[in-house]
Amino acid sequence: MFRRFQKDEKGATAVVFALTLIPLIFLLGLAIDLGRGYSMQGRLQSAMDAAALAGAHVYRDTGDISLAKTTAENYFMQDATHRALRFPNVRAWTVDPTKIAMTGTISLDLPTTFARLMRENITLNVSTTAQAGGKELELAVMLDTTGSMDQTSGRGDLTSKMADLKLALNDLLDLFKVSLENKKAKIGFAPFSEAVFVGGDAELLRGKQGKTKKVGGATFKLTSCVTERETGDRYSDAFSPLGAHYTQSGECAATTRATPLTDVESTLRAAVKSLKTGGTTAGHLGTAWAYYLLAPNWSSYFGVPLKPYKDKKTIKAAILMTDGEYNMQYCMAVSDQVKGNCIGVQANSQAKSICDEMKSKEIVVYSIGFDLDNATAKATLKACASPGKYYEAYTGSDIRIAFVSIGKELLDNIKLTN
Repeated sequence: MFRRFQKDEKGATAVVFALTLIPLIFLLGLAIDLGRGYSMQGRLQSAMDAAALAGAHVYRDTGDISLAKTTAENYFMQDATHRALRFPNVRAWTVDPTKIAMTGTISLDLPTTFARLMRENITLNVSTTAQAGGKELELAVMLDTTGSMDQTSGRGDLTSKMADLKLALNDLLDLFKVSLENKKAKIGFAPFSEAVFVGGDAELLRGKQGKTKKVGGATFKLTSCVTERETGDRYSDAFSPLGAHYTQSGECAATTRATPLTDVESTLRAAVKSLKTGGTTAGHLGTAWAYYLLAPNWSSYFGVPLKPYKDKKTIKAAILMTDGEYNMQYCMAVSDQVKGNCIGVQANSQAKSICDEMKSKEIVVYSIGFDLDNATAKATLKACASPGKYYEAYTGSDIRIAFVSIGKELLDNIKLTN
């Protein structure tokens, strides 16, 4: 009997299997813990990325470092709850004002299930950096300063459309405050009415002209404004002579000069404050000057270094705003509405051709019709705008919303750098 038990190895095999099974179960459990760790790290990374982006947005828009950190922390906690991240952890948020960037780091000890037998936790370390304004912005804003802008919208507004426009422009500058301070954005204004006022630069821009000219038996006098070119450069950004401007009085209703692209906020605020109204709507001239403000060919004249077209690190954009149909064009430097004068190319047609030139240079064109009921005017603005960039505004509140919406879209150029 003893020999029979001695030869029976079934029990020993069971013991060996049990001893082998223990490390196998432990290794399987460890693999599960590691898998949980990788999953948790991925969820942490996503939550930290989103929080840093939110904080960078806030810093870009407000310049408030404390608010940016608080926003990032609150955003992380909300996202962490959504992602079921409920473990104690240590987070830190820092802001780099020069890069308009936010960095977040987190260290988390993840309790394990099977590795706990070895008294081991899994430590997860995650970091991320979000940068606002990964690209620089060059923005030209065409401003209708015609006489109709001195009226109310007629839709319950108590203030003039010009007053509403000034509020909208200041809203826009509020949005870009940090970007301007950090040299990430430059903005310029192209005001227009019946022509474009250039003051003492008139002869430089149009060449030497006679002081008077006869049209239809009447005498017209040279002004300090300019009009369209009537040459092969009519729609281009070439720095070549512009059209002169003659009126019977020798005066021009346009009185505010263009503001070259600048990152100096006080200069832009002062330009907004100085806007005045008067005259009819030669919208093609405002369109052309918005183009010139962005054109490298005009850089020397404006005294501003401008990035080349299609530069991968720069967004060039134009906002074209008007409250009326483009109804003034010129022939031989005199309004073609003057009896006895030749007929010029329609302002609407000229504006659309200039917009096509801008878009071919990858300039993003936005257009805003303010209190605009004219179908032809709306069609012109829609044709000028890049796809999906046409806005209609009927009240003072609407025009402010339109400018803020465009500004936020342009600012929404946040990217992760890590």
